[in-house]
Amino acid sequence: MKVHKFADKTSDRQGIAYFLPFSQFDTKLSWTASCDAKTNALKLIPKAEMTPKTGPDPDGLYVIDYASLDAFTKTSDIKVDFYDNGAIKAINASAEDRTGEILSTTLIAVGKVAGATIAKSSEGNDPDKQKDKQPVPVCTPSLISAIKAVQEAKSGKRDDAGRLVIEGVDQKIQNVKTATEQLTAYSAIILRAGGSITDAQKAEHFRRILAVSAAQVELDIATRTLSEAQKKITFTKSLLFPARSSVTQSPAPEMIDIGALAKWVFDDPAVFCRPDEEECKGSGKPTFRDALTQLAKENSLRLKLQANSDFAGRFNTSAEASAEAGIRYRIAVPATLTVCGQEECGKEPIKAFPVQMMNQGTTLYLPFKSKAFTNATLSATFAQNGVMTSAGYAQKRAQGEAVAGAASTLAGEMGSIIDTLRGNEKSELDLLKEETELAKAEKELADARAALIEKALDPNDEAIAQLEAETALREAEVANINAAIARIEANRRLTEAQSSE
Repeated sequence: MKVHKFADKTSDRQGIAYFLPFSQFDTKLSWTASCDAKTNALKLIPKAEMTPKTGPDPDGLYVIDYASLDAFTKTSDIKVDFYDNGAIKAINASAEDRTGEILSTTLIAVGKVAGATIAKSSEGNDPDKQKDKQPVPVCTPSLISAIKAVQEAKSGKRDDAGRLVIEGVDQKIQNVKTATEQLTAYSAIILRAGGSITDAQKAEHFRRILAVSAAQVELDIATRTLSEAQKKITFTKSLLFPARSSVTQSPAPEMIDIGALAKWVFDDPAVFCRPDEEECKGSGKPTFRDALTQLAKENSLRLKLQANSDFAGRFNTSAEASAEAGIRYRIAVPATLTVCGQEECGKEPIKAFPVQMMNQGTTLYLPFKSKAFTNATLSATFAQNGVMTSAGYAQKRAQGEAVAGAASTLAGEMGSIIDTLRGNEKSELDLLKEETELAKAEKELADARAALIEKALDPNDEAIAQLEAETALREAEVANINAAIARIEANRRLTEAQSSE
């Protein structure tokens, strides 16, 4: 059986197409702004949230050429079942849906808070000493207000005296916890009361149930308020990493959008140079956009996926095998997903996670070659994440045994043919017997045809038929009378039996 790599040639597109799965991570990158309480200097908190998944490999599209099994002396049968996402479920077999095996754990890595360099220092205004200094990115008033709204939505709002006037998510969570504990404690009292529970106890139990429900509703409202407030101080971007099975690390650092960052930083003319001002070029001050770009780079993130050291040397790249190699599939090997800063992943990553990896280097093959005079079957089943769950190969008849059986069959067939040919040489006695049997058969055929001819109607036939019908009627009437007599006798005996008891 041949399996072709998808290509432009029509011959390589004829058959059952399927994608090889490969490891991906549904990734959400975010940057949250914060402002220093004293200087209002802007700080960014980068964060990566990654959920493992498998996707169709753009470089792993293959076509099963089932016609390659056709032969003059053979019959063939191949069936491929697929999941809804296009992954192979089974080849020549049924399979259990193992969608739940797909990993769903979210991996979270929070970056270090990047501090800003102070441009104005004790060195004064000496340009030579300030060329290597970066200006302080100061938060805009709107960003400061937005951060304050987030803090109040989370921790509650307090007056000048420090008294809590509006509860936040933290307080709402505590309210739900307290109400739940009170309900649990009172439920124990209800259980002990059993059937002797009073109406007052029922009312109190119901009140506590309502208290838990009300606290949960208030928490949901507070959580939505906090989520809306956080959107104003957070920039988020989503991506799939890696984009294809040949990629193992981010081709470039992932950065916050410069336009979003510009809304958070105060564009101070005294700090940032204007591009159209000639006298500003020699001042050593950066332009506003250059400063934002530098800040974005300092808080950028990179991702890297690599097989562990025990596997790395053998599972990196894979040369394309011939079409006769068989069904392509992949295995998962232990690997490490690393989240790094702006520099390429080195000795001090932000965080590293143990994961499973399927890529080009983990491709294996299920060959299937059916030789002459043999009977073989191949079956395999896969989970939806691409991992093989079962595989089997059966050689139901050995080639040597099949050849011997075929030779014996041919010899037997030849003997039957010779006997038949000899039987075709008939003697005169055989011919005479055949003529006698033929004449006898012709006589029996003539008698049968005569019997089918309708005879003339006899006037007495109708009278005879009427008499037979009347006789049958009389016999039926007599039978009814006898049955009635038998019934009367049975009732009499039953009455006697009951009276004797």
